[in-house]
Amino acid sequence: MPSTALTITSVEDPDIVVEVLDPLTGELVNLITADLDDLAGWLDHVREYKRMCDQALNVVQERMYREIDPGGQWTVIRPNWKITGTSPAPTVKYDGERVYKAARKLVKDGLLTKDAAGKAVERVVSFKARVAGIQALSKISPVIAAAFEECSTEEPKLSRGLNVKPNA
Repeated sequence: MPSTALTITSVEDPDIVVEVLDPLTGELVNLITADLDDLAGWLDHVREYKRMCDQALNVVQERMYREIDPGGQWTVIRPNWKITGTSPAPTVKYDGERVYKAARKLVKDGLLTKDAAGKAVERVVSFKARVAGIQALSKISPVIAAAFEECSTEEPKLSRGLNVKPNA
């Protein structure tokens, strides 16, 4: 295992980590000579540092979203970075069995063909709604859109991450 910013490996055997950096104190903890209390303290400090990093990450991401959300674009190309986020819109999920029943009724009423209804739902072990097919078929008429909309629920996004990559 090669050395990283937080570890120092043995000169004799680079696969053996001999020291780790305490991110809160800046001290090196020797894994060979440290006692259990020292290691427990290091572990506690690393967990606290991770919690602080996660908190800082959330604050920075919220700040970035405040800038990109009003533009309605969640991929932003800057001179040095490509920033990709997610829309704040809730994710729509469909009840597959209800979509199946709605599609069958639409076929029976002559509003959809069997093949067209198959674009909205597929039979697996249970029913799986096909979002792209539902969206496409919903454009045919408000009646079809309403029939499928009755089968949907919105789920709020629990977290929104950002990917940040240097441009090549």
